[in-house]
Amino acid sequence: FLWTASNTLVRISIILLYIRLFQTRKLVIFCWIFLIENVACAIATFIVACLICRPFAYNWDRINIDGHCGNQKQFYLWNGIQNLISDVITIVLPMPLLWKLQLPWTKKISLILIFGMGFGICVITLVRTVEVSIASEAKMTYDYASVGVLSILEPLLGVINCSLPLLRPILQK
Repeated sequence: FLWTASNTLVRISIILLYIRLFQTRKLVIFCWIFLIENVACAIATFIVACLICRPFAYNWDRINIDGHCGNQKQFYLWNGIQNLISDVITIVLPMPLLWKLQLPWTKKISLILIFGMGFGICVITLVRTVEVSIASEAKMTYDYASVGVLSILEPLLGVINCSLPLLRPILQK
């Protein structure tokens, strides 16, 4: 639940930053549509996560409770792929506008690199999604340990990355 919420909120903050920085009509409209899509996906993910196991407590207690779950692995894979696609769109979105800025090449490249640092998060998301796909539910505690670490890194690095464009003037001094 928290993973979806934190990643969605980080992405929303980046999208709102784009709306504030780049005020071209097409980009603003696309950003609002993309923001709504992100919120809708987060709500859908939350609902599926709540309903995938019946009763809900069966998510964490499969010994003492009689219940059943849907295909959680498939759900985690779908969630990872959807998150990866959203991250790539979020990172690529401002690139054409950054490329068109009337700046010296060095500043233009540094801006593109700062905005493009989110691709590191995409690599983490991709690795996490692959880890989920090869993990065994029989050895869940062992196999999902790396997934847990990578899941923590995604929103943490996301917060740092969405702060970088605003920190550029401070870092230059």
